[in-house]
Amino acid sequence: MKRTTSFSTPLARTALLLSIALLFGCSNQAGSQPESPKPAEATAQKEEKKEPVTLRMVWTGTQQSVEESILNNPIVKEKFAHVTFEYYQTGELEKLIATGVTPDFINVTDSYLPKIEEVGLVGDLNDLLKKSKYDLSKFPSYWIDKLKAFSVKGELWAVPQEVPENANAAVTPYVLVYNKDIFDKFAVPYPTDKMTWDQVIELAKRFNRNDGGTQYRGLQIQNYADVVLAANNPTYITKDDRVDLSGQKWQDHLRILRAAYEANGNWMPFPGQIADWTKEANIAMFAGHAGALILNPQNFPDINWDLATYPIFRDGKLAVPGALGVYVIPSTSKHKELVLEFIKTLQSPEFKASKPDQWKNAVLLTKNAKAYTGIPESLYIASKWDTVVTTILRKKLAEFLISGKDINTTLNETQEEIKKFIDSKKMEQK
Repeated sequence: MKRTTSFSTPLARTALLLSIALLFGCSNQAGSQPESPKPAEATAQKEEKKEPVTLRMVWTGTQQSVEESILNNPIVKEKFAHVTFEYYQTGELEKLIATGVTPDFINVTDSYLPKIEEVGLVGDLNDLLKKSKYDLSKFPSYWIDKLKAFSVKGELWAVPQEVPENANAAVTPYVLVYNKDIFDKFAVPYPTDKMTWDQVIELAKRFNRNDGGTQYRGLQIQNYADVVLAANNPTYITKDDRVDLSGQKWQDHLRILRAAYEANGNWMPFPGQIADWTKEANIAMFAGHAGALILNPQNFPDINWDLATYPIFRDGKLAVPGALGVYVIPSTSKHKELVLEFIKTLQSPEFKASKPDQWKNAVLLTKNAKAYTGIPESLYIASKWDTVVTTILRKKLAEFLISGKDINTTLNETQEEIKKFIDSKKMEQK
């Protein structure tokens, strides 16, 4: 459903005031030429003459959060006073297009790009960015490489949402969080950076015990089916469009999940979010997206925590699951230059300075910054099938953990189910 926020300013009152001022000047300086507007006044008059424009925005956040954090910001209200913003939720995109209405800009995570391509809204932004002297070097190079990888032609369909203070030191909410009190209680050394999954799981085994009527666990993994998988970056569709789960990365993934499940005494909740970990207070470690804790630590004053890097696989390369927020300017928009100007405003130092930087909260500044700074995101490239394939994976991996079925059988069955789904969809599209 369309929701409109307008910042358009009526011109009549301004015109009347200017007329009165001009008449007053003439009555006091008869015969003299009207004084030319000063530069600042000329600029203001020019700003007032901008034609009203409506921009349709598709956003991942709620309308209230968008209005509070962006549209009601004084910088935005002043610079885009002539713009009326129509808000739509991300889930309304396909319905919106079906009615013949296309958005002017879209805010999503990069995994949504294949869906936007499927509905025909992507376009190469390189020429537009060069024309406006938009600086891509302010982003980590691996972010841009990842976005280009979504296009078989290497086109750039979107730009990253956030601009890090340092392109070589971007921050990530994907970390290993540990409860220092639990580690101290059982005299276990704290985890360190660059630990492998195998090392973390060995550490987790030391906490699977009942003490004083409380059952302790070693490790909670957020969304074990697909978040961990994204960090390892396997593929399920080959370049010649075949479904194939025979690679070593798939083997490693299932091996690690089973080891973690057994280390916890056959326990692994799903989806296992950070909020669950903070409530239980009997689990030594959490691996996953910890943004709710590390960006808002004031909400968890009773937890004595610190951080280590997100566990790595046996190849020894640090990588975290990718969830890159992006801005897409659809190829169908008639206001591409204006949208890019809006994006540049949201990414400007002035706009960022007008909002509190959650990554600089007093509590987080006392923690291990190396755990979340300068760590590359996995180059996992989502496909248009991911939404349903993820559902299949979650179901089959849950069965794998509970049933005790072997790895190869599970992968073969999962591969066959994914293949059947994709083949059926391809038949529907013919």
